[in-house]
Amino acid sequence: MKRCMIFIAMLLVTLPVIAGTMYEWRDPTSGKLMLGDKPPTGGIQYWPEGQGPVPSEKTQKRQAITGKWYEGGTLHKSTVMVWLKSDETNKLATCADWVINHKKVKSIVVKNQNIDSLKPFAYELCECMNKSVSGKASQSQQTSEIAAACMILMWGNP
Repeated sequence: MKRCMIFIAMLLVTLPVIAGTMYEWRDPTSGKLMLGDKPPTGGIQYWPEGQGPVPSEKTQKRQAITGKWYEGGTLHKSTVMVWLKSDETNKLATCADWVINHKKVKSIVVKNQNIDSLKPFAYELCECMNKSVSGKASQSQQTSEIAAACMILMWGNP
């Protein structure tokens, strides 16, 4: 009888694990990965056990751009108005063309012998461009002028 009750108690404790209803989250105070049968409260991001956190929208967009991400940019001589209406793939490819011509960036790409080492710089330039043109810039201003200014601010004279 005692064994049966212990078995039932153990079954009740482990049932959420068996049923797959465990949750993981990162403790905001300690940074430790936590595990429980109920999701945490207080706006803490959690996810089903073993799946990991859902990547941010920004991360998802970056991961979606694959393949020859550096080809096909058409915004080199465009205006801010055209830039604002363009998709992220076109922006990234255009920024790749601009940043590869910066001496510091080009030396890193050549040293690494990997075109993908250019990608973080292209993303950084895209972010600078997007922030620079968001409602403040003249719609008729050339994007190449803004790109040049961003590169000088971020990495110095080319």
